[in-house]
Amino acid sequence: MAALTVTNKAKALRFVLWTNPNRYEYTVVILLFTLHSLLFTYYPLLCAVAPRNTYGTLALGANITHHSFMEAVIFIGIQGAGKSTFYRNRFLDTHIRINLDMLKTRHREKIILHACLEAKQRFVVDNTNPTVEDRSRYIIPGKAKNFQIVAYYFQSNLEDCKQRNSQRPPKKVIPLAGLLATHKKLVVPTLEEGFDAIYSVKTNPDYSFTVEEMNKR
Repeated sequence: MAALTVTNKAKALRFVLWTNPNRYEYTVVILLFTLHSLLFTYYPLLCAVAPRNTYGTLALGANITHHSFMEAVIFIGIQGAGKSTFYRNRFLDTHIRINLDMLKTRHREKIILHACLEAKQRFVVDNTNPTVEDRSRYIIPGKAKNFQIVAYYFQSNLEDCKQRNSQRPPKKVIPLAGLLATHKKLVVPTLEEGFDAIYSVKTNPDYSFTVEEMNKR
């Protein structure tokens, strides 16, 4: 029997996914598994140049272990806290972004999450994730696939978030009731949830960020 190579696995996945009538989901998942193929083709090189930096992400420079290369980042914070800007500044070139506002449904989100886990592709969950239950839908499957689970908790002032929210394009403004509801149920993350590291993020007046590690073991 021929070995199940990355190429053969990709062909099998394309066949299975093609039977899915939702062509949007098919296209997105195929793109992710194309990244999967590239990842394993160039994995030895990537391992040689991508150590973990002071923010808990991966940066260029030295050897790392295979498991530390697989990283799931979970953002936690209310709307207007600066999460998407932080993603663009820190993770855009290294991590797939999983965002419910963009994907629209939990079903699509689950497909992308599963694809990243199977492909061993680093990703960021850029949602509010205010409760322990919200975070567990990513932590549990991530741990099962030996991903390092890292939380970034955005410690933002409610009034500042209201102001930033009001400055968004009209179609992206979150209703005040929604913002307040998220703030009310926001629970500070703990290591007991399954996180390997937790960082606090403060958005400065000049839209830069201050990052500090929380709850060290």
